[in-house]
Amino acid sequence: MLGSGALVAVSVVALAVLGLNTSGSAQTEGFDSSTSASVVRDAPLPEPERGTTDASDRRRAVSVALRFEVGDVASAVDSTASLARESGGFVEDEELDRSGRNTGTVEARVPDGNTSDFLRSLESKEGWSLESRNRQVEDLTASYTETELELENKRQELRRLEELVNQTGEVSTLVDLQERMSEVRSRVQFLEQRLETLRTRTSFTEVTVRFEEPATLSTSFELDESLNRSYQAFFDSVEFLVVAIGWLLPVIFLLFLAYGGYRGAVYLRDR
Repeated sequence: MLGSGALVAVSVVALAVLGLNTSGSAQTEGFDSSTSASVVRDAPLPEPERGTTDASDRRRAVSVALRFEVGDVASAVDSTASLARESGGFVEDEELDRSGRNTGTVEARVPDGNTSDFLRSLESKEGWSLESRNRQVEDLTASYTETELELENKRQELRRLEELVNQTGEVSTLVDLQERMSEVRSRVQFLEQRLETLRTRTSFTEVTVRFEEPATLSTSFELDESLNRSYQAFFDSVEFLVVAIGWLLPVIFLLFLAYGGYRGAVYLRDR
């Protein structure tokens, strides 16, 4: 059996442990205005566990570039833009250049599920000669996942800050919390915009279509025409020099006679 001294010691230890547990529990459930702001700022939320991503779940951005030779560039640009809209997509940019050889460009985004039909429709157009086709794929899975995780964490942090604002009564702490809330809100907005951009890039295929008119004889002889203009400019310069020399020869002859007379006069005087 334990003595009375041992029983007293055991009782004291038990009460101390119980008191510590009670104090810790009360501090967790309550609100400490002196440390709340720093705790929220310095203790980031744990990230959700990352699982393995199947091949079918990966986020990929696909871009396709086509180049056609067509007889009517303007009509081809309009037709491509209309077809992109009919396929559930949208046009980001249209360009038509009529200087020299007519060219045009359409930059559109088409839903991934409709891209194959859209491309087949372009390539099967009568009178459109496909000159080149290029396809590129960029894996954005890591960037997409990281953005999603950070956005969820920032939203949770914002909700925690709002709860703390409702609990605090100290002005200084309230100011710190509101400043931090402003920072977190700005980051949330940025991440939401970035995530929306990534969704668009991974859900819509970027298609760039360039049109050119076929090369014609006039286009083929553009170099010869430039050379002819250069030769004409050279001959014009030579003709100008000949005329200038023709005007200067009498003056030079008169100056020569005057100089000869002067030398003769000097010679006669010295004799």
